[in-house]
Amino acid sequence: MLKRLLTAAAGVAMLCTGAQAGEVRVGLGWHDITDTEYGMDVQGEIVFDSPGFLQRIGELKPYLVASTNTEGNLNFAGGGLQYDRFITENWFAEFQFGIIVHDGRIELPPPWEPVERQHVLDTEKTYGCETLFHSVPAIGRKINDRWAASMYLEHLSHGKILCSTGKNEGNDTLGLRLHRTF
Repeated sequence: MLKRLLTAAAGVAMLCTGAQAGEVRVGLGWHDITDTEYGMDVQGEIVFDSPGFLQRIGELKPYLVASTNTEGNLNFAGGGLQYDRFITENWFAEFQFGIIVHDGRIELPPPWEPVERQHVLDTEKTYGCETLFHSVPAIGRKINDRWAASMYLEHLSHGKILCSTGKNEGNDTLGLRLHRTF
């Protein structure tokens, strides 16, 4: 897990070469809106200014994200690229797409352990692999020149692309976050 996390962080760090942190965010989300797992997700993000080579293809911004669950369910860290646009003078929309590594359950217990297997089916998600896609559409409002707030819907899944397992329950989190621009 640590090796994968460090590899993911190194990959995002290479994307961020020449970029400066342009914004930090803190968020609170309702974990797993389908109600298999519970708790709130507390998140922190750093969004970097778009480096020169990414400005040529739509001013994509690298980001890093880390999330911890208050009930000990899915915790993760990773990064990717963000595209954002103002809709009006104060309202904006954005979309993030990246890769995360997590500490959630990968596989179900074997069939010969039926009690444990059923308990997991009732109380936990099974993600299929340690690496998942991170996709997040959001809409927000600028409060002033330094502060903004947004509502987001975060989806985590391997899409049967990142690993070959049949399990892919994924996770959806609905949340609010506060942005501080530098």
